Amino acid sequence: PINDYIYEVPAGLVDKGDKDILESVKRELKEETGLSGEMKEIGRAVRHDHHSFYVVYLCEADFEKDSIVLQEGETIGYKWVDKETMFKLDGNELASSRTLEIVKKLDL
Repeated sequence: PINDYIYEVPAGLVDKGDKDILESVKRELKEETGLSGEMKEIGRAVRHDHHSFYVVYLCEADFEKDSIVLQEGETIGYKWVDKETMFKLDGNELASSRTLEIVKKLDL
């Protein structure tokens, strides 16, 4: 259902040969979870203290929750949560505060 989210998502860098960030995002999602879907950018954030630039994507796809295949040596687990639970997560949990802020702001 649309109200379900993975709250700890694949993260990676643009690899040499990738044409753009979206290509990298799709590749990382496939490599780390075995999933694919339509991706759209929903926000950006800069962390000056980490010298990092983040782009947040929403992936819309139709698959069963148990169809995730974790990449050995890269991914250690995942958890599905509904939207209400996601909004209750605090900074001590694995949720990205950047992603939570964007999802809340856009009311996704």
